[in-house]
Amino acid sequence: DGDSNVVGRSVPRLRGRASNLTPTLIDSVNYVYQVSDGPGTILALYEGGYAGGIAFGGYVADLYAQAPAPGTYTVQTDRSGTWLRLGTKPVYAITVDAEGQFRSGAAPPNVLDILRQ
Repeated sequence: DGDSNVVGRSVPRLRGRASNLTPTLIDSVNYVYQVSDGPGTILALYEGGYAGGIAFGGYVADLYAQAPAPGTYTVQTDRSGTWLRLGTKPVYAITVDAEGQFRSGAAPPNVLDILRQ
């Protein structure tokens, strides 16, 4: 899913912890980004490398049910993926520190489990 800027691109897959990860913009009208194809946690969000400019607005069951308040972001995470939606159009690039799990919800115990996917 997503708009024309994701056609032909792979779905992001995060297993374990990553810092300074650039999420994939999948909906440029609603400012929706995908972090992973499985459940995960967004530990920090940065705009232009600066933490604190955009505040965490909470977890939601449906990102499209209600737009986040300006200056905040909301997160939807389940077995099908982890997404975030910004309440305001960003001026600078968005990056995150995040932790991803397998689609089953299990955390990757070692590198071999990740490579076997």
